[in-house]
Amino acid sequence: MPILLVVGLVNTLLVLATSVYAVTVCSTPSITIPNNDSTGISDTLTLNDHGKLYDLNVNLDVSHTHVGELIVSLTHDDTGTDVMLIEQPGIPEARIGCTGHNIVNLTIDDEGSYS
Repeated sequence: MPILLVVGLVNTLLVLATSVYAVTVCSTPSITIPNNDSTGISDTLTLNDHGKLYDLNVNLDVSHTHVGELIVSLTHDDTGTDVMLIEQPGIPEARIGCTGHNIVNLTIDDEGSYS
């Protein structure tokens, strides 16, 4: 099950709990986020395990001087299903978004039903 992580990811950790056991996939691409390039960057993490997904934890460390510019999403390569995790924090309240620096040790946790 390939999952595509889009945007400036410095460190990424996915922890997935399937119906049988937990799977941890890590990536530390150390990719520089290009300036004035709407294409951004991407990192691909491939999961070879199959089963029902009950829990997904995404841990992010992103070094960037203007987090209001950041968009982070998960995309399933086979289906094209896209899930937005972070989309330009602070917009529309502030036209340029949040001007803070970096996203440090952020965990996004989604629990599923076991039924």
